[in-house]
Amino acid sequence: MRLTVVRGNHDAHAGDPAAALGIRMVDEPHSVGNLSFCHHPDIVAPGYVLAGHVHPVFHLRATGRGLRGGGLRLPCFLLGPSHAILPAFGAFTGGHILRPATGERVYVTADAAIFAIPANC
Repeated sequence: MRLTVVRGNHDAHAGDPAAALGIRMVDEPHSVGNLSFCHHPDIVAPGYVLAGHVHPVFHLRATGRGLRGGGLRLPCFLLGPSHAILPAFGAFTGGHILRPATGERVYVTADAAIFAIPANC
């Protein structure tokens, strides 16, 4: 198996991995068939775009008596008609709360499972 990695904004400082690891590094957009793999979701690229960079999270608000200000921030996938933004799972990645646009769907990850978020949340 060969691993191909699209360079991101932090890679300029870190540099490419050692050649002995056999990891192929590419610039964005990297197109394979009708898919384009990008680090930044706003890159103009052909086909359906799979991107990262944003570190999307969805805020599930807790409501009810005694739950003011509570809730969960969960990593999420954001799927739209022309793009998907993939979650980050690192402890130091932070997260940007997403507000899905019309036609976009959100799937959160928790406890090694994926859950669809209804459009009215």
